[in-house]
Amino acid sequence: MDAPEELQWAVAEALFDASDDLRPEDNWPDDDAKYGRAAAAVLAVPVVRDALARDAQAQKAAADAVWMAKLARSGSWPGGMAQAVDSAAERVIRALGTDDDRAALDAVSAALYPSPGDRDDSEEQR
Repeated sequence: MDAPEELQWAVAEALFDASDDLRPEDNWPDDDAKYGRAAAAVLAVPVVRDALARDAQAQKAAADAVWMAKLARSGSWPGGMAQAVDSAAERVIRALGTDDDRAALDAVSAALYPSPGDRDDSEEQR
């Protein structure tokens, strides 16, 4: 997905202002100081700074939502709420969780609800 046009123009203007000889058609200069000034200029653009802050807030909110979903799954819920809470928590974990979160969810589901071919029928055969 391309950045919004407003963001592209703001970054282009900041890069242009950072160095007279830095142009889009040029390769990045080898001079670390010039590269650092260009990066600082880009990160100082208010629309970029704000977008990065919103992204960090969204990541923190997603982590909090997954943590609360895990707590909800481990709780005791009356009546039909248990299934509803478990289903909602699973959706949150699958949508916002890490790969490890999803793997743990799959492992728990497999342990609780084994497929018929995976059952250990050794006790039933006795």
